Amino acid sequence: MATGMRFGCGKIGFTLATALCMTLLSPGEAADKTRTVTGKVRTPDGETLSGAVVQIKNTRTLQIRSYITQKDGAFHFVGLNPDLDYEIFARYRGRSSPTKTVSQFDSSEVVEVDLVIPSERGP
Repeated sequence: MATGMRFGCGKIGFTLATALCMTLLSPGEAADKTRTVTGKVRTPDGETLSGAVVQIKNTRTLQIRSYITQKDGAFHFVGLNPDLDYEIFARYRGRSSPTKTVSQFDSSEVVEVDLVIPSERGP
């Protein structure tokens, strides 16, 4: 009888061990989460800028992604790792916006960042 009980416990133990391994080996929920950064590029007067180049840099790997704004000045970056910081800025006709940081400590799945290109300065 002791043999039968040991076999029964073995099945339960094997089942629990298998379930635990499957849980540990399967991709976690955090691995599936990504972040999106959207926004618009504007002048100081609020006018949107079409054709501005927006760059976002992963501060860990230094990988840079670029986006050219649409008619309405909009841009978007998808599939970003929420556990990393990113730096983002825009360039338009030789002028650059101040760099902004998208922090890993911001828990938002969609982060909105508006970038302002400074006005041209006269002579």
